[in-house]
Amino acid sequence: MATHYIATRGIPYECAHQCAGCCAYSMGVAYGKGRGGASTGILDHDEARERAEFAASGKAARDAEAIADLAPCPRCKKRNASAITRLLIVTSTPWVVLAGAGVWAAVTYDPERTGSPLPIVVVVAALLASIVVTIRGIGRWMGSTSRVELSVVPAPDE
Repeated sequence: MATHYIATRGIPYECAHQCAGCCAYSMGVAYGKGRGGASTGILDHDEARERAEFAASGKAARDAEAIADLAPCPRCKKRNASAITRLLIVTSTPWVVLAGAGVWAAVTYDPERTGSPLPIVVVVAALLASIVVTIRGIGRWMGSTSRVELSVVPAPDE
């Protein structure tokens, strides 16, 4: 029987940030969170544990980069517009899918002709996915101020 390992990481990562508004260069620490898993199907226990930890560390690093991009500039207090746009695209995509699923359900569902609840199930699943992604997006936005510590430093010589 396969054993599934899950690892969670919440590690500080050093990050560099350049403000698109005032061009200030900042260095600091972003506290990323990540979770990874692996099973012992073809791996032994030590390898599965290492893969889970490696996956969690990678996700924590990506999370730290994402929240560092969303953090306000320590000098001008403005946020990176391209990072905000990426966050809005990610959090709004499921809502667009939900709207499409709702239209599909409205067009195809006829309770008198078919007893299949598939259109309703698809709409409910899309709604749940939309809510989860939106909550995660809000959490990332809120974390960009509480999990990032930036300070303005001289720009490195290029």
